[in-house]
Amino acid sequence: MPKTLLLAPLLALVLPAVAEAREEPRERPSAVYVITAEDIRRSGATTVQDALRLVPGLQVARIDASTWGVSSRGFNGAFADKLLVLVDGRRVSSPLFSGVFWDALDVVLDDVERIEVTRGPAEAGLSTNAVSGVIHVITRSSADSQGSRVSVRAGTEELREVVVSHGGELEEGVHYRVHARGFAVDDLETVGPAAGFDDDWWLGGGGLRMDWDRTATQTFSLSVGSYFGHEETPVSRPGTVPNTVAVTQEDTRLRGSYAVLAWTEALGDDSELSLQLYYDGTFRDLDDVYDEGRDTVDVELVHRFRLSPRNEIAWGLGYDWTSTLIDDSTMLTFRDLDRSDNLFRFFVRDEIVLAPERLSLTLGTELEHNDYTAFEVEPSARLLWTPDEKSAAWASVSRAVRTPTHFEHESILEAAFQDLGGNLTTIEERGDEDFESEELLAWEAGYRTSLSEDLSVDTAVFLFDYDNLATLEARNFGPDPGNPGQFIRQDFHDNQADGRALGVELAARWDASEDWRLHAGYSLLSLELDLDATSTDLTGEDAEDESPRNQAYLASAWDARHDLDVDATLFWVDELDLGVSSYMRADLRLGWRPRRDLELSLGVQNLFHDGDREFTSGFLGEAAEVETGAYLKLTWAPVVEDRSRWDLVRAD
Repeated sequence: MPKTLLLAPLLALVLPAVAEAREEPRERPSAVYVITAEDIRRSGATTVQDALRLVPGLQVARIDASTWGVSSRGFNGAFADKLLVLVDGRRVSSPLFSGVFWDALDVVLDDVERIEVTRGPAEAGLSTNAVSGVIHVITRSSADSQGSRVSVRAGTEELREVVVSHGGELEEGVHYRVHARGFAVDDLETVGPAAGFDDDWWLGGGGLRMDWDRTATQTFSLSVGSYFGHEETPVSRPGTVPNTVAVTQEDTRLRGSYAVLAWTEALGDDSELSLQLYYDGTFRDLDDVYDEGRDTVDVELVHRFRLSPRNEIAWGLGYDWTSTLIDDSTMLTFRDLDRSDNLFRFFVRDEIVLAPERLSLTLGTELEHNDYTAFEVEPSARLLWTPDEKSAAWASVSRAVRTPTHFEHESILEAAFQDLGGNLTTIEERGDEDFESEELLAWEAGYRTSLSEDLSVDTAVFLFDYDNLATLEARNFGPDPGNPGQFIRQDFHDNQADGRALGVELAARWDASEDWRLHAGYSLLSLELDLDATSTDLTGEDAEDESPRNQAYLASAWDARHDLDVDATLFWVDELDLGVSSYMRADLRLGWRPRRDLELSLGVQNLFHDGDREFTSGFLGEAAEVETGAYLKLTWAPVVEDRSRWDLVRAD
């Protein structure tokens, strides 16, 4: 890591002034892609995960009915751990393993305003473990969703959903929205040793959002919600005979609740202060494996102001307290079953205008203190050049870390098998308190341009240099001192690998006519991992093959009439070398609005993709086969925000 990056904030303050600052930066110096509410509606996506397939550079794979692998620029899987996921500023990435339990993501897609996706490390900010990217799901203000709405969806293969919501105004400037939701997915076709076992999933919940414009410069928002759910989980364990697997049917029960309070005060034309406080409580009970209850309280303060005509400063403080209580089993336990963790965060960022409306440099540093590795420093430098109003080029270098988790430091996962000689061997996968942070030095560049009023192109290239990557090292093997005639092998979490990732990402949007829009994406990824000479890890390099080398999609949105939408999206995903063939999938949607307050949608998902797997292995066993299915959705909304074409035609 270049040591000068640690001095980024100080350099920002002493560089000579060369120009006046712009009012607002027209572009961001990073690989950012925004999925709009209209993109989601026209895609026919039924989950946030499916909507994320529209982002070049993201790998999205459905593993079974309730499990997904979602990652950015490699390292995909059910336990993908280098991607930060937020919902309205609330972290939903689990501190247990730094990944996301996607089955517990209770988001009403019709209430989503946009999804902002940053591939690569985020700009310096309060963004813990944002190593390979950040996904931020942003829901719309209650002031923008007034009135009642009922949405019902039923599918031929797997999907049923009911959403009821209502928005109103308590008094001038104080708006609210309440909702209730039920969501169910039937079994996918499980394969391998888990064939014939169920993996169905259902989730129910509700919530309230309130937005209060207290003054012209001061706003408050409050979001509260809860959810509960259940799923069947086939669990695979090593069999008592070598190279065999025993599968049992387990139940997973999950529930959670949250409350988010946000306050923003505009202190002037170029100054803003914001405060966010949230509580998040989760519970997960997987029979015969483990129970986990977790409470998190997080607070952060961010201040943005203009220090001089050429310097816009942002700085912030954050604190996160997490309490975890685990009920262990004979399969999984932790040395500390009742644990509390503290996380302190600080960042400072300075945007320096080097040439007015043309060139800017952003320097920043994030400083974190956690209970596992103490202090971590993550500096970054980003350059943005806007030669004209239609184009922007950017380049960046940044350091990011993925800090250790409770699982990597303290877990003990046990399995046993019997060899041909009748000897019983116990394998213990053990956490290690010497496990360190995984490190990334990221070099990125990109170019965005509008070739015409109707055609825009966005490109990004990157080189990621990883160090201290996680491995599982076999250190001890021999007779079990507590069990005569038996053997024990211990595998410890360690950091004995490094790697390099190179890639290219392309996105394009073309308004072919007033009524027809196309957008497309392509990504190329090359990932190479190397184990240290002393490593005994047998699977550490498998991550090279868990993300596709090539991906592409083409989406078409055609307004056939003022009341009729015809939409289609075609995806192609390259093979995974661990045994998953390349596949092509098509999602089709036909939307009809016979009245201003009513919409009927007919959709087909996974066309050409019936019976294929998208990933190599499941949460605790084999991945399931994805099936082709159709659904019908009815939405009744007396107040509908996006129906301008209907109104214009009727007015004529």
